[in-house]
Amino acid sequence: MNLPILILGRHEGMMQNVRSFLSSHHFTNTKGVLTNDDVRAELLSKQFQVLIIGGGVDVDTRSMIQELIATNGLTIKVIEHYGNPSGLLHEIERLL
Repeated sequence: MNLPILILGRHEGMMQNVRSFLSSHHFTNTKGVLTNDDVRAELLSKQFQVLIIGGGVDVDTRSMIQELIATNGLTIKVIEHYGNPSGLLHEIERLL
């Protein structure tokens, strides 16, 4: 599936696990970022339809993202994901 997905996490290894898992389930258009500056830039590029926020992302960053989405009229769908990547498939399907 060519659904453009942006993933925000804090650990490179976990990010790679999530991207590999999604790729193995035919979600091949993913990009992972680790910093607030990178997620801000990617969201403002309007290239992505889904944002997955990993469990290690702090509350202040989550608030910044919500404000950024609201003030810029972004239509990106957000998944706040905690735990094993296997639950992501259900969460993505529920959004769509």
